[in-house]
Amino acid sequence: MKRVPTLLCAACAWVFLFVVGCGPTGGISGPDDVASAPDSGDDTLVMPEIVADVADGHGDIDVPRPMRRYTYRAIAGISMGGAAAIFGATKPELFDLVGALGGYIDITYLYHMMSTQILGGFCDREQILANLEHIDDWTRDDLMCGPAPVESPWEREVDFNHWTYSLNGGDLHRGFYVTAFIDFIIAFGNAAGYNPESPLLAAGLPADWAERSARERCENPLRIGYPHNLNREYNPDGRFDLVTVCDGPVAVGCTDDDPPLCGEDHPDYWELMGTWNPEGPHTIPIDFVLAVDFNENGRRDFGEPIVLNACERFYDWGEDGCPNEYEDGFGGCLDEPRADGGIHDPNGDDYHPIWNPLGTEGDGRYQVGEPFYDYGLDGVQAPEPEAMDYGEGNGVFDCAPHRVAAEKIDPRLNILAMPIEELERIDWWIDGGIRDVLNSAYGSLHTMGALLARNQDVGFYEGFVGMQNSLHPHGDPGRFVEELPHLDLSAEAIGKNVHIAYGDPDATLAQIRIEGNGGHVGDASEIMHRALSLFVWAGQRWPDLPLERGGRIDSRQNQQKTIYTEALDSRFNFLISLPPGYFEEQNSEVRYPVLYFLHGHGQEPVGGLGPAMVVLHQFMNQGLLPKIITVMPDGRCCYRDSETGLRECSCAKSNTPGMRSCVDPECRGPHETCAIRDIPSDRLTRECINAAFFQNAITDRYGRTDQIHVMRYGDALLDLIHWVDDNYRTKHEALHPSLD
Repeated sequence: MKRVPTLLCAACAWVFLFVVGCGPTGGISGPDDVASAPDSGDDTLVMPEIVADVADGHGDIDVPRPMRRYTYRAIAGISMGGAAAIFGATKPELFDLVGALGGYIDITYLYHMMSTQILGGFCDREQILANLEHIDDWTRDDLMCGPAPVESPWEREVDFNHWTYSLNGGDLHRGFYVTAFIDFIIAFGNAAGYNPESPLLAAGLPADWAERSARERCENPLRIGYPHNLNREYNPDGRFDLVTVCDGPVAVGCTDDDPPLCGEDHPDYWELMGTWNPEGPHTIPIDFVLAVDFNENGRRDFGEPIVLNACERFYDWGEDGCPNEYEDGFGGCLDEPRADGGIHDPNGDDYHPIWNPLGTEGDGRYQVGEPFYDYGLDGVQAPEPEAMDYGEGNGVFDCAPHRVAAEKIDPRLNILAMPIEELERIDWWIDGGIRDVLNSAYGSLHTMGALLARNQDVGFYEGFVGMQNSLHPHGDPGRFVEELPHLDLSAEAIGKNVHIAYGDPDATLAQIRIEGNGGHVGDASEIMHRALSLFVWAGQRWPDLPLERGGRIDSRQNQQKTIYTEALDSRFNFLISLPPGYFEEQNSEVRYPVLYFLHGHGQEPVGGLGPAMVVLHQFMNQGLLPKIITVMPDGRCCYRDSETGLRECSCAKSNTPGMRSCVDPECRGPHETCAIRDIPSDRLTRECINAAFFQNAITDRYGRTDQIHVMRYGDALLDLIHWVDDNYRTKHEALHPSLD
């Protein structure tokens, strides 16, 4: 059963009336007007054979199974911790339940958003050249032609020079964005281009560039010439050099002659805090992209575009190789355009995350059958062999290697390919704010669409309580926490898989900006509702879990521990929260399910879940929630000690100023037997900027790859899962009649 007709076609249906028209993976719809058929005489335009098996069998109706295997493990996370969806999709045999509270779980959509919005929005080359004398005047309207049209009211309208500033989930200024993007690249590799010398750096930058100080890189931008400066959209002739880019936080007002407009009192404060400031300070290198230096002044100016050489250029026309205006309505292609322009998608292949998740036209991904230019990642046909770039002339469609690797772990694509017996034994819980700075509510719909494509039941909701289409529509928002344990969150009641877009559509500006309604983590009530709802949902989805009152809650309930793992060649830090009564004699044979909860970027293992765990333990104690073990792994990256060479992965604040307290990384025994030493902070350097995204790293913060064999943060998490099973009373795998 698909719940989308009953839950989406009501008040929230307007959200999905916007036709999805994602650009190609490389961020460009095609080198020419896509309304025109390509010149079949151009032998450089590859026109592959049409593949008839569009869905590859994924759309078949699957027969429900009477019995279901339960591992009694769940994995979930918030923000960066939404990487839990990757584990659930790539290691489905390990988990029964997968939750992502926000986060950017659909990698394909994330790359589309980055290329067309966050790193895009520039005018075409001709318009830029016509306005070179004003290229750094951020007050003009003719220097930026973005943002790109959004596909949903749940998306922010942004371009490279205008990001969304927010205080929800941290001080999300431009500098914060850049550091988070760099950490993402450290985990997944640079998807904006390909530099064979470094997984981190833009093409043409020397391998040691990121090892130079940020000050040196920003004060002395590097110019990149031919052939690394080629780009089909902005520099096809190689006339201009490319230049390195630096960004930084913005200060608004606060000048001696303008005190009334200082800081947040400035009427345009929120907009200006997200705007590229031509006057600086530009102190944070953005080494994964370059800009075209049109005015040849040796630095990036406001109207100069960011170059994206991510994929070969292609026409996103779908596997029929035919744009709508040429479609014949039977899966084929006409010789002349239709009189009606094909606006109604005659072949029915237009992609939409919900209404047509198996559509291939406009889905932002290349499929066999779509025409492409085999000119390499820069999109320019090389005038001589030495100018040929990655993939050029090899007869197949190519994208940057790290982009291809990252998309292989995309939850959406893995759900489409997952064996049905594994797919049917996993329940998904996904939420996202309708004002999230990186569009998590809308982006996650693409992943949920993959479940719909596999004929899986999905319930879509607007918020948690008190709205017509919310999870608890007739409830009192002020009593939701009290009422939550009594709600029926079974698959029969709310859907096997659940998507919640939280945020009040009618919230005031103050509620949005100050309180964070619908934001990255939400306002105070939304934060609590998100965490508690996930746990109550999980407790109701496992069979054979009695609701029992009682159980002592004592100081041993929450334990900060470390284990040694070869994946890091060091100790791995985590917090384990045991249910009430775990240590009581009468429960010595009782076994418990486990929920692994992954924290967000900038958080520590306990993160913002501490208050929620207090409430959850009370729920368990009162018999309102089954007793569950919760494990919160550390998603921060390790330090390297410049003096000893050791990788210090379990460090905390020290009581001694200027020091960090670190568990001995060479200790192989139980945590309690390991020495804790104080190490001078100036000897310790993180191998990423802040956090590791719970993935095996592709590089370190300097673009080096010599240590990635011990930067396997994803493998460390898997080691932790097995260690917990060996050292705590976790519930054994079992077969039960499905609760769906």
